[in-house]
Amino acid sequence: MSIKTNRYGPIKSDIVVVGIDVAKDFVDVCVGPEGRSGRYACTARGLGRLVRRLKRVQPTRVVLEATGGLERELVRRLDDA
Repeated sequence: MSIKTNRYGPIKSDIVVVGIDVAKDFVDVCVGPEGRSGRYACTARGLGRLVRRLKRVQPTRVVLEATGGLERELVRRLDDA
């Protein structure tokens, strides 16, 4: 395992955390520790693209907010994947 650092200290490079901000029309995604980000439409096609990307990344943990039900379809797709 290689150890990288950022301004906050050491980062274990084998740990990949994904943060997802859910909105009505799109989701914003940040993949760490690199901090790569992207935006995906809240459509079948957009969420499918996001799920395929996350399969390639193989995250250790995915964190997203509960947004009054807007997150349910994405959670279902992630769970199925």
